[in-house]
Amino acid sequence: MPTDPKWREAQLQAMLALGDAPQDAERVLAAMERITPDDPARLPDPESFAAMFGQVTPEDIADAQADWMVRARPEWKRLLTATAKVQEFNPWHDRLGRFATGPGMHAPDTGGGGNSENTGIKYKPSEENVSLATRKADYDIKRNAKDIGESPKEYEAVCADNLKKMMGDPPIICIRSSAETALKVIKGGRFKTQFETGTSGGVFDPEYRAMAEENGLGYPKDVIPSERPVYGYVRTARHGGSNYGAVEFELNSRVGERTTVTMDDSLEYFGEKVQVGALLSNPTKECWDSRSLALHQGETPGGYIEAQIQGGVRSSDIRRVFIKAAAYRGYPRKLLPEYAKVVAMAKKQGLEVVLDPDNR
Repeated sequence: MPTDPKWREAQLQAMLALGDAPQDAERVLAAMERITPDDPARLPDPESFAAMFGQVTPEDIADAQADWMVRARPEWKRLLTATAKVQEFNPWHDRLGRFATGPGMHAPDTGGGGNSENTGIKYKPSEENVSLATRKADYDIKRNAKDIGESPKEYEAVCADNLKKMMGDPPIICIRSSAETALKVIKGGRFKTQFETGTSGGVFDPEYRAMAEENGLGYPKDVIPSERPVYGYVRTARHGGSNYGAVEFELNSRVGERTTVTMDDSLEYFGEKVQVGALLSNPTKECWDSRSLALHQGETPGGYIEAQIQGGVRSSDIRRVFIKAAAYRGYPRKLLPEYAKVVAMAKKQGLEVVLDPDNR
């Protein structure tokens, strides 16, 4: 897989900073670069990848959800990272361009790029795509309900109740970032999309993403880049978004009025028209895909609940700032200098800061 030189250097420095020997770091990067989406048969499974490098468990890799996912064809599988640690600390990391990377990811708020006063959903998927997603969910519900001896209605009710409990009341929407980008946001910036920056630390495929957002959210393909959604996640007991950095922005509750959700990453399922975004306030089965069995068992399908935020996300949308475990080193735990700057800036702006060194 071709890699950006800046991305490669960021990966290398992240591994060296975490104590990996230079030769081991180079070996991992070389293996990552040999992976190519043109040959799905060469994509390793979590167990073999973990055994190859011995740095993380298969569970760690599965939880990290991959630096890259190839969605141009439905049969392509996820590309897995060599180490979840690199994902967590890599400042160029971007899971499928959900958060743009590099300089300009967050820009000063000049009044464009989304309207924080927007209190509704501007774009919605077509009735046809909603119907397709609903039929897919119904098929999954009927099959699983039969297997466990429940009626489809009873089964669906359990899923919906478990999802409501999982999301909390009210649901809390969060976005993660590095210290560098956090400073830019707190100082009065806004989150930008890959359509604005033209960059991505993962697979940069704006054409496919535009198609997926049209299918699953109803965005016209020619919508201006700054109007496209910002992606985050719903905070749950089992997911904190540690892949994306050590700074967690908890957003104001009013943002939820213009937010849709899906179970797990939406890009593939939007592309295949088997899932559409559902309102945060009413996450009905069309956003589940074939994930109802996990919901029925009280688990988060795919590991997390993705949030798609319409109308942009600005510094004024931030309620609290959490500084997570990766921002600390040593025993007793000591905050790294770059994150100390985030704390100082957030407090200066009147934001509540929560130091949380024991949680990822």
